[in-house]
Amino acid sequence: LLNAVMAVESNFDTMAYNAKENAAGVLQIRPIMVREVNRLLGENKYTLKDRWSKAKSIQMFNVLRSHLKGASDEEIARTWNGGYNGKNIPQTMQYWQKVKQYTQKNIK
Repeated sequence: LLNAVMAVESNFDTMAYNAKENAAGVLQIRPIMVREVNRLLGENKYTLKDRWSKAKSIQMFNVLRSHLKGASDEEIARTWNGGYNGKNIPQTMQYWQKVKQYTQKNIK
């Protein structure tokens, strides 16, 4: 799932930046997600600068994923794309289809 999300978000480009959404790095993390991950952790562990680090971006993704106990890959991907209500936002279904397509295409 993680590789599929990185492929869809940035094509694995750690320097990717979307100025319209202020989304940065390999996982195209927006400031609101940094705040959300810190909220989930109960501490200000991550900064906006950390979005440019592949390792720290993956850590943030895993923090969110670990808090979605029992969630399917679809729910995790749609939450990553649309926030905690993402699984209920119709636009995130298109995002999930891209992630799912990448996942299925790259299964060995």
